[in-house]
Amino acid sequence: EILEGTAKIKAVKLSRWKYDQAEILAERDLEITNPIRLAVVLNYSILIAELDDDHRAARRKARRTYDAALQQLDYIPEDKYKDATLILQLLRDVAQEPLWADP
Repeated sequence: EILEGTAKIKAVKLSRWKYDQAEILAERDLEITNPIRLAVVLNYSILIAELDDDHRAARRKARRTYDAALQQLDYIPEDKYKDATLILQLLRDVAQEPLWADP
């Protein structure tokens, strides 16, 4: 958050590209309820909202993943359940963030 102007734009673009790549790999290799996959989406959503200032896209990304993972809640392995449900709560919070509501 200390970058400004062109440097900030380049950093945000690079970060979005890296998160896009991470999301592609996570979708390919991990179940929707995997805590790592959920964390990628959570962090990507926050990046989109905070650095790219696109709150609608951030909420939409968080909501889409939250809804899909919620349908698979009964199938989360026991050893991943606690982490997955914690991240799901955070995704829900991002999806419903009132400060990010459309004007």
